[in-house]
Amino acid sequence: MKRFMSILATLALMAAALVSCDKDDPKPEPQPLDPSYLPGKTFIYKEVVGKDSKVLRITFPSGTDRTFHGMRQLVIDKPGADFSMLAEGYDGIYTTRGNKITAKLRSLSREKVVGNSNAVREDFSYKAGQEPILFEGEVDAAQGKITLRAWDETIVIKLVTY
Repeated sequence: MKRFMSILATLALMAAALVSCDKDDPKPEPQPLDPSYLPGKTFIYKEVVGKDSKVLRITFPSGTDRTFHGMRQLVIDKPGADFSMLAEGYDGIYTTRGNKITAKLRSLSREKVVGNSNAVREDFSYKAGQEPILFEGEVDAAQGKITLRAWDETIVIKLVTY
């Protein structure tokens, strides 16, 4: 029994030492984003599960106007779903602070198909200063990815390299 207690005490000391080491080691601060990093780049996310698929592509055109174009497509093969195919096109502006990014919509085009019916298209445009946020996230230039929060989920889009 004494040996068992001794082992438990040793494990507790080791765990406490590991925790205190983690507190002493400062977390590396992300480097501020170089303003020339995003222009001219495209990031993509693709997920396929059975017959269902999700695709998200965000392109930052070359130049200094801080705009983006995006596309999201969802295909769902489930009876009773709100739609069987949803395609959205985005145009907007983005801002960065440090390595954080916020993308706001200037316009949105949505095409939705329910079952075997014809596609229904909707177009929206937003006035300057009233643009809704499409996503917020963090840019990791070293890893070539953007971790964004949108549509009630976190998505990692990766740099497309040709």
